[in-house]
Amino acid sequence: MLLIQNPTDLDFVPSPSMHSWRAMIAATLVCLSCGVCAEDASQTSIADDGSTTVNAPELWLGHYNPERLGNPTERWPAASKAIDGIEFYINMIAYKVPRENLTAFCQSLRIHKIQVGVSGGYFDWESIPEVFTGQSTQTPIQEKVRLNVTSGVGELTARVEMKKLQNLIDAAGGIDLIALDGPIRRLLYPGADNGRTTPKGEAVGLKDTSQAVEEIIRYMQVWQESHPQIRFVVLTNFPNWGWRGDIAYWASGPEGAYWGDYKPAVELLIQRCQQAGVRLEGLRVDHPYEFTTGEFKLAGTKWPTPIRDPKTVDWMARIRELEQITRKAGLRFELIVNSEYGGATSNEAFAKRSLEYLHRYHEHGGRPDRYVLEGWYQYPNRVAPDTEMHTLSHTALEFDRQINALSLPAAQ
Repeated sequence: MLLIQNPTDLDFVPSPSMHSWRAMIAATLVCLSCGVCAEDASQTSIADDGSTTVNAPELWLGHYNPERLGNPTERWPAASKAIDGIEFYINMIAYKVPRENLTAFCQSLRIHKIQVGVSGGYFDWESIPEVFTGQSTQTPIQEKVRLNVTSGVGELTARVEMKKLQNLIDAAGGIDLIALDGPIRRLLYPGADNGRTTPKGEAVGLKDTSQAVEEIIRYMQVWQESHPQIRFVVLTNFPNWGWRGDIAYWASGPEGAYWGDYKPAVELLIQRCQQAGVRLEGLRVDHPYEFTTGEFKLAGTKWPTPIRDPKTVDWMARIRELEQITRKAGLRFELIVNSEYGGATSNEAFAKRSLEYLHRYHEHGGRPDRYVLEGWYQYPNRVAPDTEMHTLSHTALEFDRQINALSLPAAQ
């Protein structure tokens, strides 16, 4: 995650005003009436009579404390019908969320047919305890950076994370989805979560992408041996990578690409997963809105002087190309839709900027199979009720309305 410590880190200029939602929906209907592009095929169902239906994408919710929605005083009845899945942060389950709270909440999720996901694949971190019991809000998260990432870390991490997630597995009757959080960079450049501004730090990673991919595959294989229902998506912190020989957002590190060129890395990952027969369901992009517009400024921050202004890059086009590569491989494409500026400013700013991101990406031709509304910043600081403007569940409800509007089939 790319966290802004202060909203003034943004060279904040209001983005060009969006078209009205009514006009955007009308334009969408016109486009759909002309047929469905090949890259949108995963969102299209073809009936026996040859007619087509455009399926609305899924909407998932991510938050450090989604279990707050299980509190009887937190009302979100409408949002519970709109959300397809909820994703937990693994260390909140391992250390913080009492088992009884988790059980009650997951039972309510299953009643509403909401899928259960979790972040995982933290190859560059070691747990200090060997068992995970006595979870409470007062329990500290006890982790340390893995100083030497070596062969075998994929299986080791999977087995430790099974222990961490046992309460969630029991409470939900199994996990539906694991999102591996930046696994390639964790294996190559461990310890980057601590906020350094250079690709490499003191911890030593694997020597090349090929080794990293094999550890990712082994991680998934170990999970599937015990939990065959689990699907996997691989997340990338996309602004931190170069693309096709061009710069990363930071425009620093070797050739300005910071962690390197993500295109050959992700193509190798897709190829090897297919060859190994592991269930890679899709790819997820974490690219906060302000990094698509170039509004996040580097001047005056702790980051090195970039070799080029990131505003010179068409970041939306870069995300779209990765979406096309994902679809061509037969995988699902997921986009985390949120605002770094909003997350550092207010509940209202987070909601409005995230919704603007949704529409701007759609204007650029983007058609994710799954949107993830991820509120892991300072704001929104309220998850419910869904009747209160700009709570996370209210924003999710508004997202659902807009996603379904943008996905309407053309009138006959």
